[in-house]
Amino acid sequence: ILGVMSNVWLSIWTGKAKSATSQAEQQHDLGIYAAIGLGNGIANCMQSLLLTVCALTASRLIHSKMLARILASPLSFFDLSPTGRIMNRFLQ
Repeated sequence: ILGVMSNVWLSIWTGKAKSATSQAEQQHDLGIYAAIGLGNGIANCMQSLLLTVCALTASRLIHSKMLARILASPLSFFDLSPTGRIMNRFLQ
């Protein structure tokens, strides 16, 4: 959303540049554009952090459930399944 806001603000700002604007007004417009850019950067960092935390939580949960089921499986499972295949599932 902030990326779109940045483009919209830039179009408004360049539309105003055709008319005579004061130095203070230009600095105000630049400040708004910088604030939108800073907000966009912070939102992207938060999104990456949230995605990383959720992915780590999900992988830990899946791994612990898989380990519990492997340890509770009967010995006939290990006779039928190659050890490499079982290890491969844990390494993914």
